Amino acid sequence: MANNQVIQVLNPHEPIAEWSDDIALTLVKQRRRHHQLFEDNTHHSDVWTRIANYIRHHHQYEILARQCQVK
Repeated sequence: MANNQVIQVLNPHEPIAEWSDDIALTLVKQRRRHHQLFEDNTHHSDVWTRIANYIRHHHQYEILARQCQVK
């Protein structure tokens, strides 16, 4: 019997983002602000992109939508 599990391998060369307290707080506030958008649909990538763009603009911190999602 075959085991078809997918295992995610972490890239050791990919930098890990350091989140300052104020950026993490902004993430939490933006997630709460957009709560209804998460509730209304199952395609969240656009919402996470919007949150990442907000952080980029207000904190001059380069962050990806995926990093916001998994934080």
